[in-house]
Amino acid sequence: MSREEAYKFDGQWEFDLELAFFNQFDFKSKSKFTRFIIRDFQTDEYEPYVEQVECINFLLKNQEILCERI
Repeated sequence: MSREEAYKFDGQWEFDLELAFFNQFDFKSKSKFTRFIIRDFQTDEYEPYVEQVECINFLLKNQEILCERI
């Protein structure tokens, strides 16, 4: 998945995404991927909330600036 490509919900509530800019930090885990889990404890809806998907898209599209600020 390129940095420009936005996340699209495909029915998987747990998945791994590569956040390339975050790989510059020295985390204990050497995995290139970050585990995402979308949770909805209030309903049994099949689709996540728009805000949940927007949050993931925000991280994907803004990871460079987020890393600079960290």
